[in-house]
Amino acid sequence: MSEQMERFPMSAGPGAIFESFKKNGVVVIEDFLTKDQLDRFTAEIDPALQKLRAGYASGIDGEKPVGDFLGKKTKRLGQLSTISPVFRHEFLEHDLMHSLLERIFVDSAVDGYWMNTSDVIEIGPGSEPQPIHRDLEIYSPFVIGGPAMPEAVCNFMVALTPFTADNGATVFAPGTHLNESFERLEDGELPGGDKTISAVMNPGDCALFSGKVIHGGGTNSTTDEFRRGLSMSFIRRILSPEQANPLSVSREIVETMSYRGQAMLGFRSKWPVIGDEAPTMWSYQWSDIGKKLGLGDRK
Repeated sequence: MSEQMERFPMSAGPGAIFESFKKNGVVVIEDFLTKDQLDRFTAEIDPALQKLRAGYASGIDGEKPVGDFLGKKTKRLGQLSTISPVFRHEFLEHDLMHSLLERIFVDSAVDGYWMNTSDVIEIGPGSEPQPIHRDLEIYSPFVIGGPAMPEAVCNFMVALTPFTADNGATVFAPGTHLNESFERLEDGELPGGDKTISAVMNPGDCALFSGKVIHGGGTNSTTDEFRRGLSMSFIRRILSPEQANPLSVSREIVETMSYRGQAMLGFRSKWPVIGDEAPTMWSYQWSDIGKKLGLGDRK
């Protein structure tokens, strides 16, 4: 299998980046977010992240232990649309991201996508490696179908701090999205001949990866470095997301967002909207649910 993880500047455009994504299952996009965006986003999420203890994720009643798989020395801050205006008005509106998502998920007028999860993941010093896995494992029909199935899920992992081989950079096995079988990995063992590579990135760089590719959080062997990343996961519109954004994001926040942003969080029936087709899923009486919610028409 491929052992490459190609890198592209933003200026390369969606075509070249998507071709690398298809070939290797993972591709790095340099300077995906600007330093100014990272600084403002960090200021918004830092208070909530500082309150979390290592080994916990943000939960309804405060903190929720995450267990071995998600990391006992790792913090996970989710539902970012409820916390950060920068996230919902800038990150969710990233035009290159949406150009890539349309290439990944949209093959016909009935296809679309929406957000699965949004998390800040901070891997602390002394963290053990996360068991390697494929993100599509929670959508079993896509596991059974193997590499011939369309993409179920993809992830944009943005470095908020430097990602190094020593401090927990996500590791990938490029090319494993094409393995003949997607059987669940036993004890984190790679299929024969495949190797992992650390996604070394500067702050603002992004690793876009397929839900089919094998990956995992890396070992943080440092004594004082906290590896912080932003995970933005998206799924095919026929699937249910892990995070129930329609139940967590307030009406006041939703009303400030664009039609596309609302669709990413489940407050619209579909994105992209192609022509005048009636929604076939997540609709109200054959109309966009946003109309039922009083959010108005698409402008």
